[in-house]
Amino acid sequence: MRHEIRTFACDRIRNFAVSDEPFTGPDDFEIDGYLQSSFGVFHGRMTRVKIWFSPEAAMHIKERQWHDSQEILDQPDGSIIFSAETAGIHDIRIWVRSWGSKARVPAPESLKEMITSEIEALNRLYE
Repeated sequence: MRHEIRTFACDRIRNFAVSDEPFTGPDDFEIDGYLQSSFGVFHGRMTRVKIWFSPEAAMHIKERQWHDSQEILDQPDGSIIFSAETAGIHDIRIWVRSWGSKARVPAPESLKEMITSEIEALNRLYE
């Protein structure tokens, strides 16, 4: 319908119908490569993300591999800059928000704006 690869949550499918219409995926599609570039289940345009993590969060971030493309740059104050090339920013947005004030997004601007808007909406809820 949208002429693009889509990912669906199986537990959200309410019904289905068997069709006689054949499906042919793209010739160059490779599931491992497709899933590898995602930060989670959502997939989108390849985007370089940079996230600053406080010294308190840095040790937790450094102790595991979050993404195949991740790079971590230590800062003099004990904080770190995490960067990765991800397929979309939806899942990384949720991940950044889960770190609260211990994470800040310097780039891309679109991710920074999304999180800023969500913070403003949350502030309005608690006024």
